[in-house]
Amino acid sequence: MVTLKEMEWNRINELLLEIYSMDNEHEIADRFLKIIRGLIPYSQGFILMSSEENEINAENSSFINISEKMKNLYIDHFYKVDYINYIINDSSTLVFKDTEILENSLRVKSELYLGFLKPQNIEYGCGIIFIKEGNVLGVLNLFRSADLGDFSDRDIRILHLVKDHMTNIIHSLRKSSKSLGGRLSINFDELESYKLSKREKEIIQMMIQGLSNQDISDKYMISISTVKKHVYNIFTKIGINSRMQLLKIFGEQR
Repeated sequence: MVTLKEMEWNRINELLLEIYSMDNEHEIADRFLKIIRGLIPYSQGFILMSSEENEINAENSSFINISEKMKNLYIDHFYKVDYINYIINDSSTLVFKDTEILENSLRVKSELYLGFLKPQNIEYGCGIIFIKEGNVLGVLNLFRSADLGDFSDRDIRILHLVKDHMTNIIHSLRKSSKSLGGRLSINFDELESYKLSKREKEIIQMMIQGLSNQDISDKYMISISTVKKHVYNIFTKIGINSRMQLLKIFGEQR
């Protein structure tokens, strides 16, 4: 087994601590891609999130160094012919490496390679297929050009260390949101003992509807720092430390 350095373990822990504190799928995907690059260098990459109907949810997905044209081509066509489909199962999350899915002589003749990878000077790929309870939640794909070389055993080891954490975070967010059953209004009488201000109640309403801090900032025309201060006050008054706990409270009130 590959042995990681202490510095690498620290970076992995920092990555997990940060994404566990987040509660928006797009923000998690975007931040994960940026932080993991410090551990696993790559030239291009993306995380595609899927919907409950197993359709690509482009709004919650994130892309690094991939043009809008190529992004749309992948979503509309190449995702369906990607050779990762050969290994997707309905049991559990898995880590993959392109050069281990297909022999290179076959891989370089594939539609994905000729139409999507080669035009972007991509030679190698690896990633994670996030699967929970028989559902594909999303796919992480990291790419490298030929000059960077193929992904190493160390790189794959790091993906194995984070795969279940990412899967559980995505699954928990969706489960918490689903438990609200589309509830759009809250009876705040049950929370009067927490002495929430009018604005704090409004922000709770926005948070349970899935709006990010940036969305709330835009809606109320207040700064991000002000939103964060309100969120901190809400969490302190209620005695929680994450949006997932907030969603659980309202889910249990139904």
